Amino acid sequence: MELAPRPDTLAGCPTGSPISFTAIRGAGHPLALAGRLHHTRSFTIATSDMNLILWRHAEAEDLPDALSLSRHADMQRPLTRRGRKQAEASAKWLRAHLPSDTRVLCSPSVRTRETAAALTGDAQIVEALAPGADVSSVLAAVQWPERTEHVVVVGHQPWIGRVASLLLAGSEMDWSVRKAGIWWLTGRTRESEAQTVLRAVINPEFL
Repeated sequence: MELAPRPDTLAGCPTGSPISFTAIRGAGHPLALAGRLHHTRSFTIATSDMNLILWRHAEAEDLPDALSLSRHADMQRPLTRRGRKQAEASAKWLRAHLPSDTRVLCSPSVRTRETAAALTGDAQIVEALAPGADVSSVLAAVQWPERTEHVVVVGHQPWIGRVASLLLAGSEMDWSVRKAGIWWLTGRTRESEAQTVLRAVINPEFL
């Protein structure tokens, strides 16, 4: 991936240091487990780890009532003016933290492609990431946790929240993810134990 050039970057997480959280199966929503959250000053990630960055598309135009049930029309919805600003803010944060060889995958919808374009001009469009995708198809498409690289996945609710809940809590649940929000997960093996670490959750309203 060649990151789109921007003159300014962020030195760190704008809401404080990134969150680091090691998943405990069946523990529920990780952000509710305040006692298990701790802050780190930097990302310490082994080269054998897979980093999965889930990025929900930014705010998109609503459909008129007459087209509300049309999948084709839904796929063509562009970002709003506010959505473009959200995408740029989230991309700015990502650009400050991602290596240059990060792979970017996105849904074929216009709103996800426009969100991804704020970060890079060469995002790979993947049909398996379309609205309504199931979690197993998403994980197969991104090759979790076999790939040892950084992968940004630009997609949709509810599957982003369901992917996060499955990897962190062990079951699919409808977790809320804000538009243009980012969830950074790391899959790793430590002492023969597979772990999923929540590295950061970024709310675009604080960028």
